[in-house]
Amino acid sequence: MELALSPSFRGDEHCAGPPLYISINIDVWRPSLAPTIGTIEPGGWKTRELLRILNGLSHADIKIIGADNVGFAPGYDSRAETTGSAVAQIAYELLQWMIRVPVKQQCL
Repeated sequence: MELALSPSFRGDEHCAGPPLYISINIDVWRPSLAPTIGTIEPGGWKTRELLRILNGLSHADIKIIGADNVGFAPGYDSRAETTGSAVAQIAYELLQWMIRVPVKQQCL
């Protein structure tokens, strides 16, 4: 995955642009894979597709200062807890991204 970053985003040689806050709303997922979504999006993403996007962004060395998963309602999940498992995997990947691409104090 290639990212075209504007000159203002690239920053200087010490900081590769401003750190970002990532918010993932589970409404982008395919309803058959995430039964707890509130706003159904026909033709939504599979978990694998979202993980691939996150992986591409993390390997572009984009720094993030925080992240969240929005829209998960555990009380409405299936007995197999498919949505909960996917949300946990996304949270894990976001934490791995923060560890892999740390934000230096001088970049804040």
